[in-house]
Amino acid sequence: MQKRILRYTISFCLLLAFSVQAQTDTTKRKGLVRLNIDLLSPVYGYFSDAPAKRMGGEAMLEISKNDTLFYVLEGGFHKMDYTRDLFQTTSSGLFLRAGVNRNLMKYYDKKDKDIVYIGARVSTCTYQLGYPVFNNDSTYFGKGASNVVPSANYMAFWVEGVFGTRIEVVKNLFLGADLRGALMVYHTNQSAYKTLFVPGFGNPLNGASLWVNYSVGYKF
Repeated sequence: MQKRILRYTISFCLLLAFSVQAQTDTTKRKGLVRLNIDLLSPVYGYFSDAPAKRMGGEAMLEISKNDTLFYVLEGGFHKMDYTRDLFQTTSSGLFLRAGVNRNLMKYYDKKDKDIVYIGARVSTCTYQLGYPVFNNDSTYFGKGASNVVPSANYMAFWVEGVFGTRIEVVKNLFLGADLRGALMVYHTNQSAYKTLFVPGFGNPLNGASLWVNYSVGYKF
């Protein structure tokens, strides 16, 4: 089943990346450059009481010649601390996504700038994973025990499908929301200590993840 999903996802990415503009537009659209900043990543951990505390930040750069096909570059830093019983596991690192968004809107007025789109990404990250002992007074490990399992560096590669929107709230200022589904393709961590969080992806244990991003953007 996972191989079938992977095949469909890659086919979707290739079709979207090499598709020609088939959408008829009754206005001549000008190109744009838009920078979006994710609003959830910096504050996510403050609103969660779960053992996992996540923080970080990410940004997206969109470039388009005609408001139909957008070339997208995303990047950021994510960190997650998971604390439970004796252990605290920390996963942190940088990630990068590249791909395209295809606008589904049809315009009749040059003032219309809102978009609804589908998109595809190829993504990668490098991150560090560590499992130090959390309770330094533990009688099992001995007082002051720490770093029982040394931290290690890993890499991951995955593909994403995206559905989202950008709404202009004031001139050149946009609010956006993205629904993202990601499928892990390659992950170097094959040790007994599994990763609970891959920066930019989420929990990799099931090989797939689904989440929502909210952002604010400015069109230059």
